[in-house]
Amino acid sequence: MLILLKTIELLKSNNPIAQKEVFEKYSDVLFSLAKRYMGNAMAAEDMMVNAFMSIFKSASKGKFENARSFEAWMKRIVVNECLSEIRRNNSFQMLPQSVAENLALEPDVLKQLAHDDILVLVEKLPPGYRTVFNMYVMEGYSHKEIAKDLGISEGTSKSQLSHAKKMLRNKITNIYGKETRFRY
Repeated sequence: MLILLKTIELLKSNNPIAQKEVFEKYSDVLFSLAKRYMGNAMAAEDMMVNAFMSIFKSASKGKFENARSFEAWMKRIVVNECLSEIRRNNSFQMLPQSVAENLALEPDVLKQLAHDDILVLVEKLPPGYRTVFNMYVMEGYSHKEIAKDLGISEGTSKSQLSHAKKMLRNKITNIYGKETRFRY
């Protein structure tokens, strides 16, 4: 669902029709992205609206080679909005290691899960775990980048990811009665 470069050029001049077209084409995608980070629809909607305000305000400064680079730029704005809100609310916290126990293996369980099922489980993770999991697994950030963006150490990023995986394994086991290991 790529947007035309002509629309991007119109967006740069604050054209309301272009703004509406961009909103209509990308609001669902950007909302889903925000919801993965924020964990609930209301907070995700707030972050999406804030992101669109930044997108419309900053579009004139952007130099986009193609529609894909424009989409990536918008997604980065959403992620940054979410991370700022998470930092503002101090919701990045460690949970005791006992919360996520190490489980045995059965790799076929992940094949049985639908994409939406996994996203629902990720949304239920504590904010710190969810944030690092999203950044590392879903967005492809390195632990070094995550540490810099969140103001934490690389070790904390790695620990949060490990705990997130363990907690997800536990949730999957509780729901499906089978144990699994994430391979990332």
